[in-house]
Amino acid sequence: MNAPARGLWNIPQRFPRTTLGLVGLLTLVFSVCAARFRVDSAIDQLLPTHDTEGAFYEGVRQAFGSEEINVIGLFADDVYAPETLARIDRLSQGLARLPGVQEVTSLTTLQSVSIGDTGLSRERLMPPLPLSAEQTETFRNRVRADRMAERLIVSPDGHATGLWVRFQPMPDDEFLALGLEDRIRALIAATPGPEGVAITGLPTIKVQAARKMLQDLTLFVPLALLLVTGMVVWAFRTWRGVILPLATVVIGVVWTTGIMVLAGDAFTMGTLVLPPLLMAAGIAFAIHVVSRYYQELRDDRSNAEAVSAAVAHVRLPVAMAGLTTVIGFGTFVWSPIPSIRDFGIYAALGVAVIFSACMVVIPAALTLLPTPKSVPSGLEDGGWFADFVGACGELSIRHRHLMLAIFSVLLAIAGWGVTRVRFETDYLRFFAADNPVRVENARIGDALAGTQVMTFVVDGDGPESVTRVEVLAGMRELQRYLAAQDGVDKTLSLLDHLDAVREALQPGTAGAPFSGQREIDQLLLLLAPSDVRHELDKRHARAQLTAHTRLSGSREVVGFVKRVEAWGVAHMPPGVRVHGTGTVVLMNRSADALAWSQVTGDGQVMLILLALMSLLFRSFKLGALSMVPNVFPIVMLLGAMGWVGIDLNICTSTIASISIGIAVDDTIHYMLGYYGELQHGATRQEAILATLRSVGRPILIISVALSTGFLIACLSNFEPVRHFGVLASLTMVVGSFTDLFLLPALLITLRVGDELPRAAALAEPTGLASRVALADVAATAPQPIDARPMP
Repeated sequence: MNAPARGLWNIPQRFPRTTLGLVGLLTLVFSVCAARFRVDSAIDQLLPTHDTEGAFYEGVRQAFGSEEINVIGLFADDVYAPETLARIDRLSQGLARLPGVQEVTSLTTLQSVSIGDTGLSRERLMPPLPLSAEQTETFRNRVRADRMAERLIVSPDGHATGLWVRFQPMPDDEFLALGLEDRIRALIAATPGPEGVAITGLPTIKVQAARKMLQDLTLFVPLALLLVTGMVVWAFRTWRGVILPLATVVIGVVWTTGIMVLAGDAFTMGTLVLPPLLMAAGIAFAIHVVSRYYQELRDDRSNAEAVSAAVAHVRLPVAMAGLTTVIGFGTFVWSPIPSIRDFGIYAALGVAVIFSACMVVIPAALTLLPTPKSVPSGLEDGGWFADFVGACGELSIRHRHLMLAIFSVLLAIAGWGVTRVRFETDYLRFFAADNPVRVENARIGDALAGTQVMTFVVDGDGPESVTRVEVLAGMRELQRYLAAQDGVDKTLSLLDHLDAVREALQPGTAGAPFSGQREIDQLLLLLAPSDVRHELDKRHARAQLTAHTRLSGSREVVGFVKRVEAWGVAHMPPGVRVHGTGTVVLMNRSADALAWSQVTGDGQVMLILLALMSLLFRSFKLGALSMVPNVFPIVMLLGAMGWVGIDLNICTSTIASISIGIAVDDTIHYMLGYYGELQHGATRQEAILATLRSVGRPILIISVALSTGFLIACLSNFEPVRHFGVLASLTMVVGSFTDLFLLPALLITLRVGDELPRAAALAEPTGLASRVALADVAATAPQPIDARPMP
């Protein structure tokens, strides 16, 4: 057996045991780290970093407190019944004792302002339990007279009530570690009653999202591993042909997850599909390497020679395929959203690791293994598979004008559909319609006030500015304007507290214009700072109005906020600004803009790949042609979304960049094989058919693996992830049909290959992929193989 050739690419073959030992040791280390992976459902992961809106929101939270509020809804025939009130009271006391709970507001903790012999005082609305029928009716009337309780604490018909639990500011990890969600549910279970119960709020949504994400991961990983196992068994049907490709993708996933853990990052909504995506995309590299190895054995080479020849043949196309895939994922690295940015970083890292494993682990392992006694038949161009792809090519060539016409019509239909695409992100609809998160949120929102809380901050021009009479008059009109908007169920502001004191001092004055600045100053003196800490800052330079709404989609939220801000510009006194903020506002305000920026970024990816392909083929014409099979599926993707009504959001807008980077891999193998055949003297038609018969099988196997791998995401608990799976799978299928039917027609019609002298320049070193000579590719162009035992 001849020694492997020397060179950087052949180090794994020269030192196979050292190579495998080092890789095995690193994999063991990273696997220990990867076992400590965690999931992070924090809303902050979906908010842009280093953003002026985010900085403004953080200042608002520091001034007025956290938005971390849960709402527990109780539903009964009459929530004023003594038994129900007793349960509410026990729950309120139990919730207040939980660690991390700042305050609990409920029917039994409501307080009213009254004037007595000692002056202004606050007392609980509800008298001590148990209540007589007369006391119950009196209590009912007192609650109905309290404007702040209406719809927020109790429904108008008395069939529902809400317990509002405000938590102390804390990181999501601490909230999960305290187990507050489970403690609340355990407390409810330990306080039984006939009333129906529902829970909603950002903390609950985040906890449930984290659990659903963990379910997805535990489902995705084994299914993806099963899928790629099936693909390599189908492709090779040999032990080394199955184990070695699987080893490379497992190494890629383990290393990537281990590095993620070491970096302190977690799986988020954006990185949820990372393991199956890496497995499906990375198996392509291994399939090409192992396929070429078996093909080289057909030429009566020794095992070492076959390994060296296979590496020399595939290193350029596989390296270029890996580079384009990394570029596709790399576009996300500059996203301001942490979840999307992490996806780009770790997807690109994972692809690089799997590519390296294919070029290191597989050659080293094959060098140590004995020469196989026989080579499986039909790996590249034998059997019905080759006949099928060859027939597709012949059909495309024979009816090339018809094919071009069909694809042109499809392009026109898809182009019209693109104009119908909408930008819309609805984070609540990330959950399925029958998911308890949405069901309970809707139940509470329908019975009480909407649970989507938006904050409108009134900024004055200095201390004491927002408590001036003219500013408070403007705030009262603003609050009325908010209350009149569709989807708004309840509004609260400093004025509600001032009116409560006025009503206690002089019944019937609530809502009337203030008599002057002196009245306002006196009312503020009667209010304790703690009473208005969520509505007025300490310097009286900033006030906060909250609107409880049923709005959740980005278009309606952003439109609503813009209308309110425009109203503020037109009606508030000079120097006073109204600005919408809050988690709901911030997420939806940035979502569509980021989705649009991602779509425009796809154009930048295409330009980069166009330049790269043009450099590879030494021809702008060839570079442009090689992009057609990759651009067409993207147009079809966007067109299908427009016609079907699937919105572009921060999840679905990533599909194009991912698909471009992956789909161009097949084109590289296709075009290099085509020119290899031309350099061997084949006609254009012969070159197309020979290329399809040689690389068509791995291309289609890889396309099936990718399509099926993306379909795994359809089993997710989250709607955008399911849409991602369907649409990405559709894009891979369309890309395969484009390679089989459109590209041959274009190559024949445009007479690509007549410029063979220019194409011959491909045999010169390009400087890409460690200056690999493309002549090596042509010298080892795919040849027909048949099933015969090795000598």
